[in-house]
Amino acid sequence: VTLIAGAGTALYENYAERDMRVTVTGKTWALLDDDEGVGFTKTVYKTDKGELTNVINPYLGKFTRGGIEKEIQVGKTYDVTVQGIDISWLGYYPNILRAKPVPGPDAPK
Repeated sequence: VTLIAGAGTALYENYAERDMRVTVTGKTWALLDDDEGVGFTKTVYKTDKGELTNVINPYLGKFTRGGIEKEIQVGKTYDVTVQGIDISWLGYYPNILRAKPVPGPDAPK
């Protein structure tokens, strides 16, 4: 029973939406695996907190990648909401649902 409860908690924590602040250090594109979402490619963002993806996923209410693609730039910091599992050796990373830039020291107040 403890093992089942622990597995359920781990799955919930990996699929629940969570917020984090990340600094983007790199950006690449890769082909989607069959069960990763809709389309042919995904964007993989390397950040100071690990790798994140931008994938279309209608099950999460995400029907486009465009807004996030336009918003996120390498070298900048963002408050992001992500959902999904992180199994980097299989190429699975949390999917970015929302991203908001964090103003820098020179931003207007």
